[in-house]
Amino acid sequence: SGYLKIYDFIDEQVHEFRKEPGKESIVLIDILACDTNFGYYFRQSWRVLDTLNNEKVVNMVHLYNMYMDACKGVNSGAPRDGGTEAEGSEGSGTGAKAAGEGMVRSAAGNGGTDDFLIFRFKDKSRIVLGTAECQASEKEVLEQHGIPKAVSDGILKRAAKEKTAEPSEKPGGGTLD
Repeated sequence: SGYLKIYDFIDEQVHEFRKEPGKESIVLIDILACDTNFGYYFRQSWRVLDTLNNEKVVNMVHLYNMYMDACKGVNSGAPRDGGTEAEGSEGSGTGAKAAGEGMVRSAAGNGGTDDFLIFRFKDKSRIVLGTAECQASEKEVLEQHGIPKAVSDGILKRAAKEKTAEPSEKPGGGTLD
C-alpha cells in the first residue's frame, strides 16, 4: 500500500539527506482534478519525481525554472499539435486526447519538447501533459482548489537568483543519456 511505501521513502531519504548541496526530493502526493490531466488518477502511493523532459530535477526551484522555460518555448510561436496529450502507466486517458506511444516516444526521444511536459518518477511511471494546456488551466485549478498562489515567494526569489547565476553554479547537470 502507498501508506507503507512512505516509510521506505523516509528511511532512504534519511541516509541521502544533504549528500548533494541543494538537492531536494519532490514527492507527488495527490493529483488535483482538472481537464488538463483527465485520465490520470491517484494510485494511493506517493511517487518521487526523477526527471522533467529527461532532465534530472534537483529541487523545486530547478523544477519551476524548467517549467517556465518550457512555457516560453510554447509561447515563442512554434507550431503545436493542439490538444491535451495524456498517457501514462496509471490512467487510461479516457476522455482526454490520449497520446499514442509514438508521440510520447518522439517527445521523450529528443529530450522532451516544449509542447509536452513529461514527468518521470523513480517508480518508472510517467505523466505527460500538454504545456500550453497546463498554462491555460493554471488559474482555474488554483481557484477550484483554493490555492492562493501557484508558486511561493521563496521559490520565486530563489528562481530569479538561479537564473542570473553562472552556469557552473546552477543545479541540474543537463539531460540524461
